[in-house]
Amino acid sequence: MYRVTYEQGNGYSCNCCRQSWTETEDFDNEQDMIDYLIDRKKYGDDWELEEIREIKDEDLTTKYNKIVQILIDNSNKVKARKFKLEQLKNKLEL
Repeated sequence: MYRVTYEQGNGYSCNCCRQSWTETEDFDNEQDMIDYLIDRKKYGDDWELEEIREIKDEDLTTKYNKIVQILIDNSNKVKARKFKLEQLKNKLEL
């Protein structure tokens, strides 16, 4: 069994309306967990992955720790590209 822990947001970016909370999802097998993570990243919901645990011993395994790192790295690249495009757009509007 595997547990995915993530921070879910309400989609607002301003500080007055922004809210977020921590949620967990449990999966019976590895494939269900991987499918869930791929779907979450594909739709780009307002969420951030915190960790993946193998419930049987409550230790992060090296294998799933690498999966988390890959997802985080890719998320940061997408955010960086979006930021650069917004900067370019702002320069062109001047």
